[in-house]
Amino acid sequence: MDSKIVENLRCQGYILAHFPHDCLVENALTGFLNFLALSVETRKLWTFKGKNEDDETGYLPREKPINKMTGYAYDHKDVLHFRPDLYARLNKRDVPLSKEDREWLVGLTELFHKTEDLAVNIKNEIASYYPETKCGKITRYDKNVLRLLRYHMKKREGGLIGLGHVDESFITLHLGDNFPGLKIGSDARLTTIQKNMALVY
Repeated sequence: MDSKIVENLRCQGYILAHFPHDCLVENALTGFLNFLALSVETRKLWTFKGKNEDDETGYLPREKPINKMTGYAYDHKDVLHFRPDLYARLNKRDVPLSKEDREWLVGLTELFHKTEDLAVNIKNEIASYYPETKCGKITRYDKNVLRLLRYHMKKREGGLIGLGHVDESFITLHLGDNFPGLKIGSDARLTTIQKNMALVY
């Protein structure tokens, strides 16, 4: 693990980490777009609510009303929260799954675990750099989630599609996109994903 990870995170707010799994990422995105082509009724069979948003799994449409202060709509997007138990949940509910669905879920499971491996390494690097936090050795836990997003292409103020926000998770790994434009930091710095790399912030 690069010893400069923490220094670079602190200085610029993000790093690029080696993640040689572009094929898995591409298959995940392609499968997600195919899933979104299904009827809304079919997609909602994949929805599993939890006590709060952190516990939700599966298909999670996000449709929020107009912000009365700005007059602009909140982000309108489709979300899929993937955790390895999604396959079992779908089977328990007797949701019909095509061969393509099953292959996509297997690929998402592999991508989830490889992403989790990278996240654990980075978290442990941070923990070793800041021992006073007493966070110790950080390992896998059930709050980790692989998140697939499709923002609806309705531009907001300033030409933005997605509104600015702060990720509440400990660490975010941005693996890929098919519409470049992610901006990070207080200076809204445009960032891009390089081949076989993950953006970490």
